[in-house]
Amino acid sequence: MQTSAPSATLAAGQYAASLSFANQTNGSGDDTRTVRLTVTAPKASLSQNGSVLQDNAQVDFGSVELGQGATLDFLLENTGTSDLQGISGFNSGNPNLKAEKGKSFTLGFVLTPRDFLRNFAFTADYYRIKVENAINVPGRQYALNQCYSGADTSFCQYITRRQSAIGANSVGSLEFIDQTNANTGGDFVEGIDVTANYATRIGGGAFNSRIAYTFMKKAYNQPTPDAPQDRFDGEVDQPKHRWTLNLGYNIGDWGLNATTTYIGQVYLDDTFRTNPDNWVEIPTRAQTRVKQKVYFDFQGTYNFTKNAQLYLGIDNAFNTKPAPILTGLPGNVTGTETSSSYDAIGRRYYIGLRYSL
Repeated sequence: MQTSAPSATLAAGQYAASLSFANQTNGSGDDTRTVRLTVTAPKASLSQNGSVLQDNAQVDFGSVELGQGATLDFLLENTGTSDLQGISGFNSGNPNLKAEKGKSFTLGFVLTPRDFLRNFAFTADYYRIKVENAINVPGRQYALNQCYSGADTSFCQYITRRQSAIGANSVGSLEFIDQTNANTGGDFVEGIDVTANYATRIGGGAFNSRIAYTFMKKAYNQPTPDAPQDRFDGEVDQPKHRWTLNLGYNIGDWGLNATTTYIGQVYLDDTFRTNPDNWVEIPTRAQTRVKQKVYFDFQGTYNFTKNAQLYLGIDNAFNTKPAPILTGLPGNVTGTETSSSYDAIGRRYYIGLRYSL
């Protein structure tokens, strides 16, 4: 069912403004309320829109299935002799999951000048999303910490210890930590997305540009409903500031494109950093800072015909080194000694041919 209030319009000379409201409910129970403001001026068009969405999400059946898959994590445990252990375990489904409930609020506007910079467009969007009963996996390290500290001994049922010494592994060392999907305390994220596009003719060719910027203001999750909020904005793989700039120039059959990617500074996961079992001396937040990284990629193209194009390029042109997220640290990708946000390969070249039928 959809209900809409009549839109109100106010005009003065060449300026006009309109305001409209709408409320919509669909068959699954989603309730959306939308307000839209549009302003038209002689040399610019500005539109603003916002929405509030409440969604009673259905349980993902992929999370309910009882099949199990083995995974491998590296965990730290303080048992008198603190060891870094590669721990495997099974990830299983949970038939008792409840539906997630999400609430989101978005507000944005678009600016498109008509005369001056007529090929320019600017957008800005604010978002605020909260999910209750979020279906997540609390994590093996969290389960181990909760069981070992006695804070929540229900996690102990997922932990299996060796009954006898095997190779370098002593009696009582960790063998498996299983984990299952659960309705956690929830997820939250708030931020701003900004994009700008501009195209024009220069020197007989076509120039185009685009920049996209994301600011993560706040984000957290709760491993269990009773757990405190665990902020992750500004941590590894979740930078507060990130942007990508694309520049392109085409003249005749030739083309050149450049991409610059900026990843802002981040810090090691604070839950891991403040856990005394992981360190001889707990480091300060500043000591776990990972510096910002910038990557430059270039590509050139030549069109033989309308259907055939030769392209060649270089990625990570200045061979920017990846951030050292070593084995055992949160965010590490096994075998790379860094996280998924960074280029673990380094400078590389490529060449290819595109052909369309």
